[in-house]
Amino acid sequence: ASLLPAEPDDSHPNLGWDAARGALVGHPVVGVQGALVFDAPGLEVIDAEGASLAQRALEDASFEEALGWLAAMLSRLGIDLPEKGLAPPGYRLPAHGVAKGGRFRFVNAACEELSRWFANASISLDALASDAPGATPLRCWPHHFDLAFLSVRERDDAGAPSKSIGCGLSPGDELVPEPYFYVSPWPYPSPDSLAGLPLGFWHTGDFTAAMFTATELLNGLEATQEARVGEFLAAAYRAGERALSL
Repeated sequence: ASLLPAEPDDSHPNLGWDAARGALVGHPVVGVQGALVFDAPGLEVIDAEGASLAQRALEDASFEEALGWLAAMLSRLGIDLPEKGLAPPGYRLPAHGVAKGGRFRFVNAACEELSRWFANASISLDALASDAPGATPLRCWPHHFDLAFLSVRERDDAGAPSKSIGCGLSPGDELVPEPYFYVSPWPYPSPDSLAGLPLGFWHTGDFTAAMFTATELLNGLEATQEARVGEFLAAAYRAGERALSL
């Protein structure tokens, strides 16, 4: 994000999912991209054709060491860095030992599981987005770490979305401590305008979204997981459309 022009919607730090690499990949910077690999956690620099130019494992590295390595690789490739060097986006994130100088430690099985969630979600969400009007590209937003797209239903006179439906996968958060799919219409409709769902449930209050948790997905035996996710997403999206039209 330090090397990209700031966008009004703060989209410049977001990342796309590269299924073949099992990684989140940033926007191109002078013909190269940075990637965060999940299965064996590490950083990678790739060229415009997707070829790997450099790799570095994150296990036992500090954040400063990882950022320093990335800066050195980009500098070797002739990319001018900011005077103060690379810096992460200024999001307010939960406290973590790595942010205080600790070193990265990973459980490989958990990283592989997270990679599978993102890979499978990208298939289901891309399928939904292909039929959704005004769908933005599927991206991961670092401040939430969810993989999502926005279906823009209407825009105001300034071109900003005035009605939309956000659809995505969260790997878990303080509200739901496990992966869950969600569909969130905006502006948030009144609860009595939300149609019932064949799977999942409606969360209302601080925000409104249909949610389908990993627990419910994995406990279902009547269809494949892909079919159940697709059924939830389609039904919740239709319900969101209906609520926004009232």
